[in-house]
Amino acid sequence: MNEMTILTEYINTLDVWVVSSGGVGSNYIADFLENNGYKVNTRKNCHYDSHKYTHGRITHLADKIVPDKKCVYIIGDWGMAIKSQERRGLLGVNKARVQKFHKGHIPKDDPYLYVKQYNVFKNASNTVTIKYPFDIQQVKKSLDSLNLKCDYSTFEIKKRKTTQNYKTNLQDIVDIYDKQYKSI
Repeated sequence: MNEMTILTEYINTLDVWVVSSGGVGSNYIADFLENNGYKVNTRKNCHYDSHKYTHGRITHLADKIVPDKKCVYIIGDWGMAIKSQERRGLLGVNKARVQKFHKGHIPKDDPYLYVKQYNVFKNASNTVTIKYPFDIQQVKKSLDSLNLKCDYSTFEIKKRKTTQNYKTNLQDIVDIYDKQYKSI
């Protein structure tokens, strides 16, 4: 069975699929949904059948490979998302995940395919977009629109640990994405 088939089958087992570039609170939202009884791609629910680590492989895809699946797409300042993932040692693996099915088709002005991901998910059917940093009202409105009923009594907004002052080794890429993010 090829990887695209495995990922598609895994997504089809979920109640809701959470997607992001990374570094924008997608794990928090996925965990919140799971704690409210929904089957969602979380770090705890990261295996499908005998296939390991399926969670990360679908969280950062640049394509909505199951078009009708309920989907929460989380977007945030791409430059800060890069810094956040770099600080936590996740950037390389997340970059590889988002590029997985696009070998040879990576534009120089979108090396992590964040713009492609945004263009695919922003108007996709059965998909809501939550902008990071988010607040409880934005999350509630978005999840309600997908008919996802949740108990918000435990929902809390956590401050991002990575700051603008974080010194990145990828400032040229951060600059590219800072410019592009401001234009959307």
